[in-house]
Amino acid sequence: MKHKKHIQRQHAVSFYRKTFSDEAFVTIMIGLYHHAKKSRKRKEYLRAIIRTTRQDTDGRHYLYFLGQIAVDILNKQETQTKREPSPDGFTFVDLGLPSGRQWATKNAPGHYTFDEACEAFGEHLPKKSAMAELIEECKCSWNKEKRGLDVVGPNGNSIFLPAAGCVYPHENEPFFVDIKGEYWTQTLYSQKLASHLFFNPVGLHPMGIDDRRLGCSVRLCKEPH
Repeated sequence: MKHKKHIQRQHAVSFYRKTFSDEAFVTIMIGLYHHAKKSRKRKEYLRAIIRTTRQDTDGRHYLYFLGQIAVDILNKQETQTKREPSPDGFTFVDLGLPSGRQWATKNAPGHYTFDEACEAFGEHLPKKSAMAELIEECKCSWNKEKRGLDVVGPNGNSIFLPAAGCVYPHENEPFFVDIKGEYWTQTLYSQKLASHLFFNPVGLHPMGIDDRRLGCSVRLCKEPH
């Protein structure tokens, strides 16, 4: 019986093996990923579709539609897609703060968990005290047209913090876009929680805390030399 099952499995591998070009391979992977992205267990779902992937010498990919996904292929694709810009690529503005600290004129693209933000931006991720100074020393007001927070410094210079929403754990798309903004600091509150700035059209909370797995916006700052 074992021998018979082994023969049947070999036949299935031979029957379902397909060869694709690089372009087709990427299209298939992206299509499968987006088809399953609404599921909290999307990778488990994909394991039921793809067994493994490999690339031979002529640059063509083989997909085995038998059940177990090579999750690292998807993770590698996600890592390549997500941009993690260097702080050197940002423009910083002096808002006239007492500390002399400068703030970036735009967000880092996308959303980051607390750990991702700390790893990607290090000391350029603001501390809780830096975020508190920004809110306390500046004039902050909700911008109804642009959907976010206008922050005007003591010297008249300003930055804008868009209400980009947040990405919940196990989800892929942001929620509450144009309704609320959540911005990480580098300050850990507890083993599972970290400090962040939270705002919406009716409130502003510079000392909020949330699950460090939450995907939040990032606005970098630069300490005075």
